[in-house]
Amino acid sequence: MRRACCAIAFFLSAQGIAFGADEDAQPLNLVADTLTYDRQIGIALAEGHVEMQDRDRFLSADSVTYNEKTGAVTASGNVILTQESGEVIFGDHMELEDNMSSGFISEVRAIMADGAKLAARRGEIDGPRSIRLRKAVYSPCAVCTSNPDKPPVWQIRAEELEHNKITHDITYKNASLDVAGYTVAYIPYFSHPDSTVKQRSGVLAPKFGWNSEQGFLLRTYYYHALAPNKDTTFELSWAGNDGPLVGAEYRERFNHGQMHLSGSLTTGDRPNDSNASITEHNRIRGHVSAEGQFDLTKSWRGGFTFTKPTDKTYLRTYDYSDDDVITNKAWAEGFFGRGYLAGNVMTFDDLRPGTIAQQPDVIPMLEASLLGAPGSALGGRMAFDADLVGLSRTRGQDVARMGAIASWERNFTSDLGIATKTSASLRGDVFWINDYDPAEYPAGAPRERFVGRLFPQLHVESSLPLARTDGTASSHLEPVVALTLAPRMGNDARIPNEDSRDAELSVTNLFTPSRFPGSDRIEGGSRVTYGMRAGAYGENGGYSNIFLGQSYRLTNERLFPMGSGIENQRSDIIGQVQIYPSTPFNLDWRFQLDSEDLSSRRHEIAMNAGDEIHSLSASYLYTREVAGTGIGEDRQELSFSTSNQIAPQWTWAFDARTRLGSGGGLLNAGMSFLYKDECFSFLMRGDRDLTTSPGSPGDTSVYFQFGFKNLGEISTPTIDIPTTTASE
Repeated sequence: MRRACCAIAFFLSAQGIAFGADEDAQPLNLVADTLTYDRQIGIALAEGHVEMQDRDRFLSADSVTYNEKTGAVTASGNVILTQESGEVIFGDHMELEDNMSSGFISEVRAIMADGAKLAARRGEIDGPRSIRLRKAVYSPCAVCTSNPDKPPVWQIRAEELEHNKITHDITYKNASLDVAGYTVAYIPYFSHPDSTVKQRSGVLAPKFGWNSEQGFLLRTYYYHALAPNKDTTFELSWAGNDGPLVGAEYRERFNHGQMHLSGSLTTGDRPNDSNASITEHNRIRGHVSAEGQFDLTKSWRGGFTFTKPTDKTYLRTYDYSDDDVITNKAWAEGFFGRGYLAGNVMTFDDLRPGTIAQQPDVIPMLEASLLGAPGSALGGRMAFDADLVGLSRTRGQDVARMGAIASWERNFTSDLGIATKTSASLRGDVFWINDYDPAEYPAGAPRERFVGRLFPQLHVESSLPLARTDGTASSHLEPVVALTLAPRMGNDARIPNEDSRDAELSVTNLFTPSRFPGSDRIEGGSRVTYGMRAGAYGENGGYSNIFLGQSYRLTNERLFPMGSGIENQRSDIIGQVQIYPSTPFNLDWRFQLDSEDLSSRRHEIAMNAGDEIHSLSASYLYTREVAGTGIGEDRQELSFSTSNQIAPQWTWAFDARTRLGSGGGLLNAGMSFLYKDECFSFLMRGDRDLTTSPGSPGDTSVYFQFGFKNLGEISTPTIDIPTTTASE
């Protein structure tokens, strides 16, 4: 009761004084155990659990002296000042004025809005503008609760520290960086934005490292913020064996799109593109790159990607890209209700040293699609698709194809529950071929010709889904059968096979009308496809599925390459088993068995187990050779990866890929250690690559990265250590 009375009495007094001085002044609130007020000198002394509010600032202390004439506030003992920004300042003694917005503090301790902490012997608050500290320490790291005197994970100690609240900068003079209590760096002067800044121009953390080709590497960057939606980054780097490198990057987001431009330039030695064993000295090296995407209208959007290096090894050597083949592309697409239009132009740049380009340029590729309304045609819907593709080679055959498909499809379910999908289509294609490939066509074949074809097809697929619920689990069984009817016509040898070489049977294409991946080859003749799906489902989300299927061709044409699984009249048996229990474990097994002796043609097994603390993933691949597809021999590979949190802040991870069987061995492996807490992260990663990559500077590498909250990251480029390589 005494606290309340004292508070009310002083509140009325202060309120009267405030309004007498300034009609716009806000009342001062004060609560304390005892209150002494001397009206002659205008001094009020509050003691015991003092709480004081002036506008949006709150003060608590053991004792507070208030001068009503000057507005000065002197607080002592366990002083806590909470500012309108959310920052909390602790001190042993404070002398404040200007509505407690300015003043001096001894033995300062402050908690910033993002949780970062400041401490100093003395400090000065300059209104809403800044806080200046002497003999200061800054750290965003949490204090050890069991041992408060233990140094934080990292901290910055400085003779002077200023937090400018107008520019949102934290500036240090004569500073040192301490990690785990040890000084690791001395910096005479530096600054960084506080946590409220989302974008700021300035020098970025450098990258450094070493590799056998370039020697010591130092990469420095300057970031320039042009506007909230656009920025640039400039690079000035140096490689011991090559010399300086300059680069630039520009990014911008528009209301209806975005754009990214970059480039670099240096001089140095480089391997010859045709023969990697030949070194070309003191050559200009560099690259340009551009990427953009734009909403052109409400219906149209388009974009482009373009990258051009001076030589085949430049991008990989300087860590700009690891791609073996660059795709340059310009595209546009339009959406019109059930209609769709698209156009693409693509070129390819093979960056593998010593290789001769085989990939044609796609100039152009046009697509159009129109889908009718449901039920508008004989209870089903019509569709029309057309495409125009032009393939051009500097050396070799050029091909142009114009094709169109008119189709009809209807889905219905009988009274017995049989679900049936019926589709009919008519495809027409015209090919123009120039400069026939002599490896595929006999001598004397004309250099140029037109070839056309028409191909009708009818496809009917029916299934009978059966379901049952038993307590907390449910199950289903679904036999499926399909009949595909088409003329008994093979593929015209005069039509080049550009997009249908990689033909293989799988769960996803077993029931499709055509098992070829592209349009250059057609699957003529008639066939029956049959299979069975089954599954079980638990109430907790776990489930298991199994599928088996096969097809039988009514005529015995050989349309597919040997080893594809569909080269014979009776196809291989295709299956898939999925086990996804509610526990953190899953298994996916896809297989292909020979229809004659049930021997393995292909196995793909993927397994995942664990949670965020411990996890394990593994996969196994086995495939027999498939003629004409680039798979020229039997292949077995085993890959696995694991991640384990060995302590609350420590995570260890390992991954590897190895080839089994004849000529097998380790292909690549990597290991990493990650430390991460609320204010600091450290990553160490090592990789070993035993596959042949001509022109690559090395195949064993180490990478380090340090992350400091509110300061940024410091990382090294890949540090390459040359080792003996094994051909992949």
